Amino acid sequence: MIQYMPFSYLPESLLGVLTGLFGPIAVGQPLNALVPAHMRAAAEKGLLRLRYPAGVDQTALEGAFKSFTAWADLHKGKSGDLTGFFRSEQEQDPWGQESARHIRTQIRQAGQNTSAAQSPLFQAALFSALAHRYDQQRDALEQDLGSVASLEQKFGKIVGEPAEPRSSLGALLAPQETAASDTGLYMTEQRIESWARLASPSESVLITTSPAVWQSLLERLPDSIPVLHGQFDSARPDAGPNGFADLFAALLQAQDPRTVSTQHLALKAGEKPLVTLGLHVLAACRFPELLARFTKGSFQRQPPEAASSPCNTVLGLLQVHAT
Repeated sequence: MIQYMPFSYLPESLLGVLTGLFGPIAVGQPLNALVPAHMRAAAEKGLLRLRYPAGVDQTALEGAFKSFTAWADLHKGKSGDLTGFFRSEQEQDPWGQESARHIRTQIRQAGQNTSAAQSPLFQAALFSALAHRYDQQRDALEQDLGSVASLEQKFGKIVGEPAEPRSSLGALLAPQETAASDTGLYMTEQRIESWARLASPSESVLITTSPAVWQSLLERLPDSIPVLHGQFDSARPDAGPNGFADLFAALLQAQDPRTVSTQHLALKAGEKPLVTLGLHVLAACRFPELLARFTKGSFQRQPPEAASSPCNTVLGLLQVHAT
């Protein structure tokens, strides 16, 4: 199965595209209480597999998450402003309020297992939960802006004005055309490292939709082998779950991934591309070994089937074209 990374929040607009191309996908979740309704519904239909981190106390994590978001509301008025929180950990609060460090101390002292709250795994889960809320809030804002643009178009028709190619909101409504819309640009390295600590080692095909995350992966994995860069139309059966499943199965076991054919997925004349997909392969690198690279060798959780897991790891960047 394919794993979506490094995000735990999957926008509804992307969910259908990803599952249409690849079939069911796995998405790591730091906190059950944060899973949005559309992701729960997809999980009930078997389209998503929600993976929760082993060894993380959900009750303690939820308490820490609520305390941190309360801190953000108090200090910045932006519960999704992760940078503000982590910066303030090293700074004195000029307004005389409790500092982030003091709140962290309170959280740890209130827990039954202080050492667990201080563990890198717990801290990674807390960061992921905060990032999840930030991403969800950002997606809601983009949806609201899209509604404004639609209203502008309807109003123009009512008053007899010609349709405008862009609304008054400009580039904010072109998420596929602006680098600023890439959520992965925000705390990229922290996202990847937190994901790696929490990831289930059961999947060996990793897909991201963030160019910033993709660039970081390639910089940190210079030994990865490029095997595919092309445009696809998911309406075609051979470019859907079955076609990609066969390709991924071959890439995961190939001694030389460059010899695996991708011709059956090529666009035919007249077909409109829905997505662009780039694939790289880490040859002779099992997924648990990859996770150890990102966690500085501290990844210890091995699944029972680790010895028989695929020999390679597949990495992919999926970019959806505006329609």
